[in-house]
Amino acid sequence: MVISPILCVCISVFSNNTLKLEKNVETLSNHLEDLVTVDESSGFKNIKAYINDAEVYKHIAKRYKTCLALIIFEPRFKKDIERMVGKQRMHGYVMLMVNAIQKSLRNEDEVYILDKENYIFGILLLTNFESKDVIVSRMKEEIDRLDAQKGRSERNFSLDIKVGAAKLDDDSMTALELIEKTKSEIQYDV
Repeated sequence: MVISPILCVCISVFSNNTLKLEKNVETLSNHLEDLVTVDESSGFKNIKAYINDAEVYKHIAKRYKTCLALIIFEPRFKKDIERMVGKQRMHGYVMLMVNAIQKSLRNEDEVYILDKENYIFGILLLTNFESKDVIVSRMKEEIDRLDAQKGRSERNFSLDIKVGAAKLDDDSMTALELIEKTKSEIQYDV
């Protein structure tokens, strides 16, 4: 007779503590998601890191009277290629392309994954805006080299990127506005 009430009290305490732990785990998971600035699958900085870094770069550009530019790139024909090869292989091709592009950049230039679903990447640069043509040219050369190495004939499609670039016009422009401005430039890359 005594065992039954004691057992009920123990189970009740155990259940309450388990519920508290589950709530704590959920809260910690939410906090972790808010703090993460690196994409888990690719290792590149994400949009949160881009927004934080863009503010810092904006102040540096103002202080040293230089230009802050954003270059955005994405795979050309990404939806068609993804339908042909599948999402997993497309992700592999995109990572090959981004790693090849990263080789053509300076060590201090970071690649940001701005839209994971649509494979849109960005690079923040402190440079004069006219030099972006040289950077874009090196990026496209690196992709052409990669395309030749990885056997274009085996794939039935070629690896290529669309590129857009824009500079920060004034201090009131936000990091997200700079992305939108740069995305509008992509449509002119033919």
